[in-house]
Amino acid sequence: MGLTQLDIIRKQIESAAKNRAAGEAAKLRRKTSLIGEISRLTGKANRTIDQAGREAVRWRAGRRPDVLEDETEWDEPDEGAEAPHICADGYVRRSPEQPLYTPPDYRRRLLRRAAGIAVAVLLALAVLWLLVHYSVLSI
Repeated sequence: MGLTQLDIIRKQIESAAKNRAAGEAAKLRRKTSLIGEISRLTGKANRTIDQAGREAVRWRAGRRPDVLEDETEWDEPDEGAEAPHICADGYVRRSPEQPLYTPPDYRRRLLRRAAGIAVAVLLALAVLWLLVHYSVLSI
């Protein structure tokens, strides 16, 4: 005997119940996921650290932490020295331009690397020319 309307309706109800149960199980897995919890706690820690850094910057600048201002006020600026630049994480830069360290043989290594790349390209072109010239590779 074939499928009746009641069989079709029963299968639809069973399928809807299975889908609903699978959805609830997936929702429970998302809520109890260790990765999700770690991500949430990491975000919370980052926000806390950022807020603490901003408060530390304000304290170092000689202001109360509840005062929100864009400009930094200094208690006693040194004569002849530039005012230090305080970054968002609390690091105090003493000068606007800090020297960049370059190793003594940096330029020599850079030129040697460029020459090596140029030789490799020329060698590849020579091999390609030889393959075309002797009809191994016809372009």
